[in-house]
Amino acid sequence: MPLIFGGITASIQMTKSGKLKALGVTSPRRAKALPDVPAIAETLPGFDIQAWYGFMAPGGTPREIVKKIHDDSVTIIRRADFLERLDKDGIEPVANTPEQFAAQIKADIAKMGKIVRPRAQNSTDFSPPRMRRGGAKRRGGQPAPQSLR
Repeated sequence: MPLIFGGITASIQMTKSGKLKALGVTSPRRAKALPDVPAIAETLPGFDIQAWYGFMAPGGTPREIVKKIHDDSVTIIRRADFLERLDKDGIEPVANTPEQFAAQIKADIAKMGKIVRPRAQNSTDFSPPRMRRGGAKRRGGQPAPQSLR
């Protein structure tokens, strides 16, 4: 059975056309663009994996430049034609402040670190597993660590 675990932007048109059946969205609530598709959190409370887009600048960038980039970005995000395009792609704009965005990044690193770090400590081979009968195998035929199966 073909299966995809991907972002809404890449799959929304196929879902709406009926070529793809969406089983769930990974945000904590249903996506505005696909209201009939349940959030995985409805079945598995606390499930929350969200993709985001944002602008970043090197550390030490003057505050006035950061503010200018932010203000110009928010102006574009609020334009009707831009909102229409985002809606078509299933993207729900946030337009948060640079401080809120930094806090989001920090929270995501902490959350995902709790998942990734323990598994990474058990493996030195981060290459994708090769699929064969009997499950995933590392190069050389050795069983893959549990985290890669």
